Amino acid sequence: MKRRIASKHRNIVFIFLFALLLVYQDEFIIKSNRILNNIHGVFQTPTVGNKAYVQSFGFFTDINDATWKEFKRRYREQHRHKNNDVRNKRNHIEKDASSGSSHLFYRDNYDAEFTCLNEVQLGVAHDNRPHPSLQTPKWLCDPKRIVAASNQRKRKGDNGCLIYFFDSGHKIPLRILQDFREEVGNECEIHLFSPKLNERGTKRLFDSGTNIILYSWGLEGHADADQGRRNYLTFHETLSQLNHQGHIIDAVSIDCEDGCEWSTYKDILESNAHITQILIELHGTPYQVNDFFLEMRKLGYVIFHKDTVENGANTAYSFIRLAPSFFQDD
Repeated sequence: MKRRIASKHRNIVFIFLFALLLVYQDEFIIKSNRILNNIHGVFQTPTVGNKAYVQSFGFFTDINDATWKEFKRRYREQHRHKNNDVRNKRNHIEKDASSGSSHLFYRDNYDAEFTCLNEVQLGVAHDNRPHPSLQTPKWLCDPKRIVAASNQRKRKGDNGCLIYFFDSGHKIPLRILQDFREEVGNECEIHLFSPKLNERGTKRLFDSGTNIILYSWGLEGHADADQGRRNYLTFHETLSQLNHQGHIIDAVSIDCEDGCEWSTYKDILESNAHITQILIELHGTPYQVNDFFLEMRKLGYVIFHKDTVENGANTAYSFIRLAPSFFQDD
């Protein structure tokens, strides 16, 4: 009799527990999944070991090896300069910038060869109306990654986010600076250089505390330094003035209406600063145009955007720097 009662009690307990499980089964499953996800996260392969991370100097942190391999394949197969003989007139090399054939050269040569999955256009009047300080739009590769990479550097004791803008206009390029602020917030220290600016020093251009610093000097090449122009400095002198020697500069934008890019690019590439992205507008196709692209390639810069401006008279390029191993076969 006692055994029957005990068995009956066990059945009641079992039925009660089973009913309780039915009531709370959804919550049990959710909590179990959370525990499993946490365990998976602990043992998940870190992204710092993949090829994209290593070959981009830590810029691309979440691109898997299969996708990165496709990026490399695109680079290898992309169209290059059609004829290495720069004396060939069909390549449209100009003796001076006024011959009017530069658009043919850029039409036929040096196209975009690398994929940036989140490139952003800066400096466009979004309301489709002319803007008083509107410049040639700039294309930047993934501003959010710039912030993440600079924050990672700061945790290691290196410099934070640095942006250089070399300009030759009379007005501050407010649209570009405003777009930049919207993309990176207040994380980046932006340095604007122009020989035609009457203002100099730290200036708060917007309501927030964006760190934008203005300098009333322009950019010149080492070969032009003996001209004695008081409001021009070489890139090396600029780094020295700002105490940025050996720093990582996240982006350098160069837009010289006088064509200063041709006399300054070697100085920039030979400096001791590591420049992640270079955004540059090229005016004309002088004799050193092919050398420019070859020097960029030697240092690991690849083209992720190309844009014609001013009815094809000038061409804007955006480059990002990759490690030597990117250019090697897998």
